Amino acid sequence: MDTYLIKGFSLLGEEINATYKASSPEKALALCGDEYGKLKKGYEIVTCSFTEVIKVKNTNKNILRNDAMEEEVIELCNKVTNNDKGSTGAYIELKKMFRRLIFAELEKYWSDESFKTKEEMYNELVDYVIFEFIHRFDSSKGKLWPYLRRAISARIKKIWSREKYVNAESCKRRSKSDDIKYYFDRLNQAETYADEENDIEVLKNISKEINLDTKLETRRQFFQLIVKNDLHTNLKIRQRNIIELYYGERNLTEKEIKVILGVTQQTINKTKLRAEKNILKELSKL
Repeated sequence: MDTYLIKGFSLLGEEINATYKASSPEKALALCGDEYGKLKKGYEIVTCSFTEVIKVKNTNKNILRNDAMEEEVIELCNKVTNNDKGSTGAYIELKKMFRRLIFAELEKYWSDESFKTKEEMYNELVDYVIFEFIHRFDSSKGKLWPYLRRAISARIKKIWSREKYVNAESCKRRSKSDDIKYYFDRLNQAETYADEENDIEVLKNISKEINLDTKLETRRQFFQLIVKNDLHTNLKIRQRNIIELYYGERNLTEKEIKVILGVTQQTINKTKLRAEKNILKELSKL
């Protein structure tokens, strides 16, 4: 396999200067397309060993015209929005196209832990770009690429602020951790809140504030109460078993559970997080 250097610009105007190991220039170009999305016509492919420009006949009908870059991006977005013929292919292409841009902003602003992973945020932000941001773009006020970068970073900050604060957009916002402490104090006043209905009501209030940014001790206390009150019984069998082993009377670690169930610790962790999300989702419906 040879090493190929590809130089050019992506559809959104991002400069490309990347190397790929591949068996042919065409396969190197395909790898580049997976990473950056469609390339503007006029790119170069160079073999690194001979520094020789290889002229590849452009047989890819999907490579867009050099003079209509922003218009073609908007056209693809409109195709998806209107569910026109070819909208599925257009959506896949747009996801590739926006991936590097979105992840660059996520690395800057989504650094703390959250119930939403970077990959989940990426999928959510792709939809924001296609169905909202693109349709607010005004070419008379600037280029598409910088506009999208600003819009994406602003939306990430807004979502993260909502995860960490109550009334996040108000001057009177307060940390969700303060609310969690308040509700746990209520729950611990057994003489006042001894009946099951009150316990469940307080747990519902706490569930609105729980996320991966919550202290581990608080999360553990919350889900132990969930198991104690049998609010996890609607989970799938595997999820229910892991939640009971981890938060129930046995209080096992993930390493101990993996030995019992015969699966990897990574599987245990992913299943536990999925179960926790489902529990919070169910509580929001009560």
